[in-house]
Amino acid sequence: KEVTARFTELTSELERISDAIGDGNSARLDLVQRIEFTRRVRTELQKLSSEVATAEKSNVFAETALEGRFQTEVVEPLRRLVASHGSGEADALMEQELRAEVARLTKLFDRGDYESVLAATGTLLGSESKLVKADKNQSSMKKLRNLRERATNRSEFAKKPLKLGGMVFQPSNPDRAIIIVNDRAYSQGESIDDETTVRTIRPGLVTFVYRTEEINRRVD
Repeated sequence: KEVTARFTELTSELERISDAIGDGNSARLDLVQRIEFTRRVRTELQKLSSEVATAEKSNVFAETALEGRFQTEVVEPLRRLVASHGSGEADALMEQELRAEVARLTKLFDRGDYESVLAATGTLLGSESKLVKADKNQSSMKKLRNLRERATNRSEFAKKPLKLGGMVFQPSNPDRAIIIVNDRAYSQGESIDDETTVRTIRPGLVTFVYRTEEINRRVD
């Protein structure tokens, strides 16, 4: 009875994991959810693999009517699951998806959709410790952190109450250019506040530095 019960436990656990994988593959998961799903499946497969290895080593099913079924219904299906869902191939998939997400968010940033970038990077960076083999994703995570910092700076700068007036620019002496901001004149290199500096002034264009981000604003 104990042997039969043990066999039932192993087959039931294998079936549960197989069903979970099927449900996960058919579900519409975002990147973070897929990463967490992959990690959870791998952990469960590792645990079951350990239990099956212990059963094999201790010959639990040897010389019983369940010996053949143990191999065909547990050992072999488990090996196939581990090969497809518990190997480094899953890591490679996650890494590729993360790189693709960085590329997508970079395009959003270039289009000025900073709020979408902030929302997505907040989710991904908040799950950084849960990423599959995060050590291999250092480059992508660094890019995500940089995108989030830049998007934060640009979003905050856009909300600053900066009213641009006219400018004075002499082609013969461009370094003496002046821009009017909030009814006050500023030269190149002057700070408007603790975080905002006028970097350069050119005809119809002024470049500010907000924190570490260079931001261009057109001037009519």
